[in-house]
Amino acid sequence: MLAGIDERDRQFVVGATADIDATSFLSGSLAVGLGHGRSDVDVHVISESADVVSDLPPRAPSGRRIQYEWIDSHRLNALGSIASGVAITIADRAALYMSEKELWDVFRTAVADPLHVLAEHSDLFTETFRSSTRRVIIGSNVHRIGRAADDVAGLLDVGAELAALDTAASAVRCAGEIFLAACGDYYASPKFLVPRLERLTATSNVATALLEAVRSSQSPRQMLSLAQTVSAQAQVLGWTHEIQAEDFRLAESGMYVRSLDWWLMRTDDQWSIASGSVRGHRTSFEMCALWTAADAGGRAAIASEFERLNPSTTPDLTAGLARLLEMGLIESRERR
Repeated sequence: MLAGIDERDRQFVVGATADIDATSFLSGSLAVGLGHGRSDVDVHVISESADVVSDLPPRAPSGRRIQYEWIDSHRLNALGSIASGVAITIADRAALYMSEKELWDVFRTAVADPLHVLAEHSDLFTETFRSSTRRVIIGSNVHRIGRAADDVAGLLDVGAELAALDTAASAVRCAGEIFLAACGDYYASPKFLVPRLERLTATSNVATALLEAVRSSQSPRQMLSLAQTVSAQAQVLGWTHEIQAEDFRLAESGMYVRSLDWWLMRTDDQWSIASGSVRGHRTSFEMCALWTAADAGGRAAIASEFERLNPSTTPDLTAGLARLLEMGLIESRERR
């Protein structure tokens, strides 16, 4: 059974770090209820010198090892840009290409359980920081899915079925991270993706579908379709604020299917439907919402889904769907 940190251990660490001139916080698997019998108590310390952690106790009352992670001012710079509400724009997408170490620091801080916080670091433990982290996770994983989709198409073209399957599976795992991030569930590495999804299967058929895709070998196209559906809905609904797992829906058999050559990719200032093989389309939120809704079923279901995604606009469905067909972004199921 996965578990959170023992309260005795937490209070022990609070006391152990009380007298150092530094910001400290708990993070890692125990901090988010994913700890197992060999999990360390992960304590992160922000200070100018690593010496502040040299004399801290190595074991908690439960016997767990305490792992101290020192964050210096250089590593703090990346955290500071996230804390300030980093903009992800078409001209500046640097936040989507942070190094693994920078991302590790960001994710760990986003799920922090603060112990002692110096005034100059208080902006690291705010909703602004979590909101920026959510957009970084969604945006960076959407780009990974788009690259994977292009690779899958190329691999299938040359008959490399097993490689295509493996690449599509990586896209599904990215979709799982997108889904969880949109729901406010962040973690610093993919090793706990399965139990994080399991926590939501009672209320979300999308969580169940992602879990089944991660656990079993589906066809590459099935996995890419699921990844496309999840990533599009996360960007339409969950980019600016956290949503619930129940806000996601699975594709239905209906009039249209979205072409798997295309992916919704947004920034703070632009909506695009992009492809790895041809130039993408810069378009409006309304068209992206309609493209996202196009696999909801019949015409009435598409209209209902569009209204859910974009309640402020009444679309001309006939013209909008005709435009998507003309652009090759959706296909008529009857003509497949």
